[in-house]
Amino acid sequence: MKKSITLLVLLWQIQTCLLHAQVHDRVLSFGFNTEPHELLALGDGRWLTIARGEPVPGGAFADTVIALVFNSKGEILLRRHLNLPQAEVYRIQSATATPDGGFAVSIAEDLCDAGFDNYDLFVFAPDGALRWSKFSTATEKQPYLLKIAPDGNLVGAVLNQIIKYSIGTGQILWKTSLNPPSDFPDIYDFGFYPGTEHIVAVGSPDLQFWEQTGTPEAPAYNLTYSRNITPFVFFNRIIAGPGKDFYTFYRNEGRLFVFDGSSLDYFEVADFPFAVYDLEATVTGLYLLAFDKEHETSLILRAGGDGQITDTLLSSRWQTGFEIAWQNDTLAVAGVSGSGPPWAEPSWLPYNARHLWLHTRPLLGGTPEPEVNAALTGVEQGEPLLVSPSPYNPWSFGKRYNFSGGNFRVQVSNTGTTLLDQVDVQIAFDWDDGSHCIIRPVYRRRYADLGLAPGASVWLDFGDITANYQLIVPVQFCFWTSAPNERPDANHDDDVFCHTAVVSTEAPEAGGFSVAPNPASNGCWLTLPGHKQTVGRVFDFTGQLVQQIELPTGNTRFYLDTGEWATGIYVLQIENWCGKIIVQH
Repeated sequence: MKKSITLLVLLWQIQTCLLHAQVHDRVLSFGFNTEPHELLALGDGRWLTIARGEPVPGGAFADTVIALVFNSKGEILLRRHLNLPQAEVYRIQSATATPDGGFAVSIAEDLCDAGFDNYDLFVFAPDGALRWSKFSTATEKQPYLLKIAPDGNLVGAVLNQIIKYSIGTGQILWKTSLNPPSDFPDIYDFGFYPGTEHIVAVGSPDLQFWEQTGTPEAPAYNLTYSRNITPFVFFNRIIAGPGKDFYTFYRNEGRLFVFDGSSLDYFEVADFPFAVYDLEATVTGLYLLAFDKEHETSLILRAGGDGQITDTLLSSRWQTGFEIAWQNDTLAVAGVSGSGPPWAEPSWLPYNARHLWLHTRPLLGGTPEPEVNAALTGVEQGEPLLVSPSPYNPWSFGKRYNFSGGNFRVQVSNTGTTLLDQVDVQIAFDWDDGSHCIIRPVYRRRYADLGLAPGASVWLDFGDITANYQLIVPVQFCFWTSAPNERPDANHDDDVFCHTAVVSTEAPEAGGFSVAPNPASNGCWLTLPGHKQTVGRVFDFTGQLVQQIELPTGNTRFYLDTGEWATGIYVLQIENWCGKIIVQH
């Protein structure tokens, strides 16, 4: 009996270790385009990401800002839309975790993504509730860079000033100008020298060391070291490493430098043949988020302190990591997962929608979760799509079209190996609304509680669609699936289904003719009011033309042979009338 109990305990321990050693992925959508802007380790195995969602890409006054807290198993512990006072398009400039598990965020208003330099400061409690805020005015600017000082209070940099706030109340504890007091030098990113409030920064000059002098109540910051690297190098990130080293790089190139805090000198670690987006420096090595432009592939890499790549932890064409953080021997990544049909070359960004991608993995090893896959295997159109010229718009160049309707259904199939419970289906149109703000019409439907077993399919109502200021009358529509069970899709080849459009240039009228019997088997009679010679068209629900019918003037009753048609539902369009014919054999 003791041996059996010991064996069960051992198996449970092994299973528990494997569970904790898994690689977890989540794909979340807060709008058609959702991107992370910060990823912070909160402690206790929790991470925070601040993300910006665009329900309609480029749509002014429509943004959402989201705070998500998740753990190493990929479980979402907090999912909250931040209630910001403005109604604007936002640019998340900087964020930092507070000692109590909350967070501080610097956010700029960004009308039509044009960008302004007014930053507002928000401090949130661990549950996402707003604790306090400060707003920029013409005479007092709020910081665009935020860090937590060694004493636990908030320090921000703006123009040529450093400001310290009480983390609990927002009271300004002190404000001091940088010395020399001018718009130069500029600080793009900074960190604290270990155990002090001296500042190590990158900007202009490239490398900077600011020594804090004076009293704790009235400090001063003096530039005691600065260095421009020749030939010119632009830095916008600085990452504290083990000891007193700081790694610095530009977030779109491959050159990586170390700023040695002991000697106040620098050396180049590597010149990678790919773009570095972010990195973490740990005692076990460097972990890099990178993008291989030649092969259009996103990478998670491990390297030694000398910059030599030792392992490729992830290589993906559909997921791209922007931020990386680590704690408790676990890496977390925040990025985007693409979905939809390609529309341009090169292929990244080729995809019509981007979702927030969260990835956690052990520093060493890890096994992936079972894959999930949702395929789009059919589209049916219930009625013609009304297409009409758009009203005159002085911003438009050339003719534009508006269209609406369709009453679509979509067929989703579970082609994976696990139960499919939730999936998104979406469609998008051209990027032209005839104005100075680029707004892309998009439609998304989220279907939950599907309970779809592997190999099973289901038809789902998608409804009508609307798109204005289109360049051409549509020939076909392409729908696609994404985020099955809020996970990355295992196979993108079967996501997209394109449907031949059934369109009408006039509003379709119901009741313009009658069909009997309906349902029909081998045939049915069409009864029409008086009409000029015209043509009727029959479409199946995939949009394919089944038959064209000549309807000469004078006859009001016509026989339609349906004996060769497959059982199903068909759309009959005669001029601006439309109706359904159901065939049952």
